[in-house]
Amino acid sequence: FFFQAEDGIRDKLVTGVQTCALPIYWVVQSASATVSGGVASWGAATDLSQSGRNAQDPQISLSSDGTHATAVWKLYKGPDVLVQSSSAVLGGVASWGAVTDLSQPGGDGFDPQVALSSDGTHATAVWYRDNGSSWIVQSASATVSGATASDRKSTRLNSSH
Repeated sequence: FFFQAEDGIRDKLVTGVQTCALPIYWVVQSASATVSGGVASWGAATDLSQSGRNAQDPQISLSSDGTHATAVWKLYKGPDVLVQSSSAVLGGVASWGAVTDLSQPGGDGFDPQVALSSDGTHATAVWYRDNGSSWIVQSASATVSGATASDRKSTRLNSSH
């Protein structure tokens, strides 16, 4: 897996997040590969984040058998920076589920991180967020079935100071 940033040159693939002096916008993408004889055969990249909005800081977590994945990133959406996620079933072409806002509007979310259970059925994301008066750490957990996450619960992990 890798994530690609878009800088107006769609055919330039890089590992990680790419920046440039005059970005049009950044988009989070995913691609998967099959490996045979030590050679990777990469499939086409799939956009995970919303086109036309800046998305940054992608993170991914895989199940222990590599068949499930959950990704998180931050997305600049209007006046807010939201933490978003998507989950996928892997194998051949990755089947990514709908994008979900994890953080709430009204305060910017930063540095999203994600962990996935070894069987890929439970995901937890954490990030820090400005609640208007202080920085707080928040989390969201979900049960993942296929490429769909449900029963999301958000929790504030620290108190305001």
